[in-house]
Amino acid sequence: DCVSGRCSASFTCANKLSNGKTCGEDDDCVDGNCNTISGSLLKSCGGGKLVNYEICGQDLECSSGRCSSSFKCANKLSNGKTCGEDDDCVDGNCNTISGSLLKSCGGGKLVNYEICGQDLECSSGRCSSS
Repeated sequence: DCVSGRCSASFTCANKLSNGKTCGEDDDCVDGNCNTISGSLLKSCGGGKLVNYEICGQDLECSSGRCSSSFKCANKLSNGKTCGEDDDCVDGNCNTISGSLLKSCGGGKLVNYEICGQDLECSSGRCSSS
C-alpha cells in the first residue's frame, strides 16, 4: 500500500497525476477520473487532451494539437523549423525547401541549429556538421 494511494504501472509508489497526464485507472489521478480521450484509445486524467511531453499516437490527443515524430505531445513549430507535415506548423504550411528534399514550416530556409544537409537549406547560408 502506497502513502500516495497510487501504485504506478512499474509497481512503485508514485504521486497521483494531474489533469492532462496519461493514466490507466481512476486511482492514478488526483481528481479520481481517468477517462478515454475523445477519438482515441488513450486515457488521461480528467479525460481531456494530453499536455506536452506526454506519449501520444495522434495529434488529436494533444492539447497543443501536435503529436511529434518522437510520439510526444509538443508545441507546433514556427517558420524555419524542420517539419514532416502541415499540421506540425503554427501556420499550417510544411513545404519543401527549394533545391532540397527537406521540408520546413513556411517552406523557407532553416533557422540556426536545425539539422541540414547542404548550405542552400540554411538561412545563414552555412550548414555545419558541428
